[in-house]
Amino acid sequence: MSKIKQLLAEYPFLVKLFNNIPTGIYICDTEETIIFVNDATETIDEVEAKKVVGRKIDDVYDSHESAMRKVLETNRDVDHFLCRYSRNERQINQICNGFPIIIDGITEGACSIEYNTDFFREIIKNQRTLQQRFVNTKNSTDSAFGHIIGKSPSFLNCLSIATLAAQSDSAVFLTGPTGSGKEVFAKAIHSASARKEKSFIAVNCAAIPETLIESILFGTTKGIYTGAVDRKGIFEQAQGGTLFLDELNSMPLTSQAKLLRVLEEKKVTRLGSKDSIDFDIHLISSSNMIPQKAIENKSIREDLFYRLAVVNILIPSLAERQSDILPLCQHFIEHYNEKFNKNIISVNDAVKDILVSYNWPGNIRQLKHCIESAMNFVSAEDTQITEKHMMQFLAKIEIGNCASDIAVSVTSDTDKTKENENVFKKIESNEKQAIIDALLKNKGNVTYTAEQLNMSRQSLNYRMQKYGIKRRNE
Repeated sequence: MSKIKQLLAEYPFLVKLFNNIPTGIYICDTEETIIFVNDATETIDEVEAKKVVGRKIDDVYDSHESAMRKVLETNRDVDHFLCRYSRNERQINQICNGFPIIIDGITEGACSIEYNTDFFREIIKNQRTLQQRFVNTKNSTDSAFGHIIGKSPSFLNCLSIATLAAQSDSAVFLTGPTGSGKEVFAKAIHSASARKEKSFIAVNCAAIPETLIESILFGTTKGIYTGAVDRKGIFEQAQGGTLFLDELNSMPLTSQAKLLRVLEEKKVTRLGSKDSIDFDIHLISSSNMIPQKAIENKSIREDLFYRLAVVNILIPSLAERQSDILPLCQHFIEHYNEKFNKNIISVNDAVKDILVSYNWPGNIRQLKHCIESAMNFVSAEDTQITEKHMMQFLAKIEIGNCASDIAVSVTSDTDKTKENENVFKKIESNEKQAIIDALLKNKGNVTYTAEQLNMSRQSLNYRMQKYGIKRRNE
């Protein structure tokens, strides 16, 4: 009799204990012969214990995947081992934890604790319910910032400053590369402020044609130009609430001068009108270019910047907060589980390595799109995202590695940041790399690239000129 059988015979309470555990338990000896299964296994695996004990692992499963075999091969614990096999023409998926059974210093067998994936699906559903209840009971400030994921020191500092900024009406200036979450911060500041019941209006300055930006900002009166009607500008529309001017560095300097005057007078005048209108708003602005560089390049007026940057928040790129990549990934998985009615638990180890090692030129927005793409390819039976679900993302990396085969070239600056370059240079370099990657993916098509980067063609051409990015036929 094996030592494991001997122990089970000498201590029957162990058998009773195992049979009262609602998860499946298998025990085998070093010859891969199953010597014990508990009662829960009969329900989970649809087998009879008496027909399993005494048989080899391969005789019970139609798959070579086995946590017990893995344990015996390595003599080490295995965690979250995915096992798939068929039983009575039904596909069964299990997550298993296994460990060696060592008696008197000698490995006598292996134990596998098995969870049917339905168990995890129930946990995920319960977790969603609990999270929703938790969010509903949080106070306004915690709720506003509680959904923003990040634990890296630089990012926590940003959250701390933003939380304080929400308590006053001082102008806030957010700096960060495209896709880093500037609008998320702006919305959170608004939601945590005393103005949360009023309007939050966001305007992307890079997406508005130069000829229209002043009419959109300040409003129009009927007849000022052909087709003009009496219309409120966004300053009036945001009355009592928050106005977010995104990518202010893309606003023409002439419009910036008029914006400065409006802020100084705290009155706005519609185009074609002589009447001034008082406004009361909390103004938040942003730039995807470091302010010092934008001022040097004459993309932002210096006097305007100092009026807008009473509180200045520098949001780091995702590459600078590597420890936040996997928590963000898990957050997006849970989001798309609910949206797509999927039951993914996590990404596998290989995908984790890919995600952490990638430089994410598109930052959080790119990571979110990557997970959304993968979630479209998982099946109802999948519990993890694997490499096969990320073929489009991996193909994009491969395109980046084969840049010489595509008609895009860079004629100024170096693509690689120096180890000692400061954070300003890094953010600018990330934006530049994001544009290069998108151009490569779209084979140099500026229109498609602008759509992918969520910016106007005019704004993209400006950035390509600024960074010296040219298509090879230019």
